[in-house]
Amino acid sequence: DIDIVEPFNEKISGLIDQNRYNDAVELFDKMQENLSLTPSEDTYEIFICLFVMARDKEKFMKFYKSMESANVKLTSDTLHSDIIEGIAMEPVDVELLLHEWQNGISSGLKLSKRGYVFLVSVISQRRDLISEHMPKIAEEVFENNFVDSNLYSRMITANAKTGYWERSRDIFQRMNEKGIAPDIDVCNAVLQAYSVVGRWQGCMELFEEMLINGVNPNHTSFIHLLYGLNRANQWEKAVTVLKQSSSYGVKPSSVCYNIAMQVCARAKQGDIVVELMKEMLAQDFELYPSHFAKTIRACDSANMPDVTEKLYQLRDERKQQKRMNKRETDNEKENKNENDDGIHRTHGIG
Repeated sequence: DIDIVEPFNEKISGLIDQNRYNDAVELFDKMQENLSLTPSEDTYEIFICLFVMARDKEKFMKFYKSMESANVKLTSDTLHSDIIEGIAMEPVDVELLLHEWQNGISSGLKLSKRGYVFLVSVISQRRDLISEHMPKIAEEVFENNFVDSNLYSRMITANAKTGYWERSRDIFQRMNEKGIAPDIDVCNAVLQAYSVVGRWQGCMELFEEMLINGVNPNHTSFIHLLYGLNRANQWEKAVTVLKQSSSYGVKPSSVCYNIAMQVCARAKQGDIVVELMKEMLAQDFELYPSHFAKTIRACDSANMPDVTEKLYQLRDERKQQKRMNKRETDNEKENKNENDDGIHRTHGIG
């Protein structure tokens, strides 16, 4: 009877407002066990929202299962979104998440932006789910006219990393059509989509669009751009992009240099590979073994043993110089300590 249940809802809300969560849960249990009352949707919404905010998956599932057992009809968009977020907490039950999402659709409920972010984050972890469900999710997001760059970049990235670059491009284009200005995260996600499949023209065109629209590229932008040129064997453009990055306020990293070196090595541009290696060392970059190994393999595959030898020589000279610098620093510290000890003895200290 709603007239009986409603006072309990008010009492539970009051206890939660006073941060008396255990008392609120105890009263909820009493409603079900002692009084055989079925809590209303509003009551469940209070608790589910509470434990989602607290990131308490165990307590969230207790109330979610209780609601399911009581056959409480779901009519609240807010509760539906909270349930999606709660199920998306670790450990994730993917099938349950999909069931709840589909159940919401059939009931005419709408997810919030936050709900979609959690839905996308789970689906993005599996290629089969991206293939099957991401188009539907994108359609729903556009129907709701959400303006959230984080949500769009997540959808674009999910499609990009599984090779669905056309979907990433379509989401980006629809954003422009709806007047949703893409930020750097969205642009980088599209650059990734193009670079994964080596569509370097798309990378370069988008890069120009970013500059025209006042979206300043960052280090991630250049990584994706260089990877796209690398996969398409565009060594000249890769070197040009690497050289120009500083003019946009982005200092190229050792990763950027190694990507450019690899594509140059495959094109048998040995002199440029050595030149880039010298530039990198002159800027005191660390030589990460994995990146260096890829460059060496590229030189070996291109049958350039002289270049490989020169790269090893440059690397060994760098190691030797660093050892010498460390020895000098250690000697300076030792001499300073000896001088300090002498001063202390002179003054009778220590």
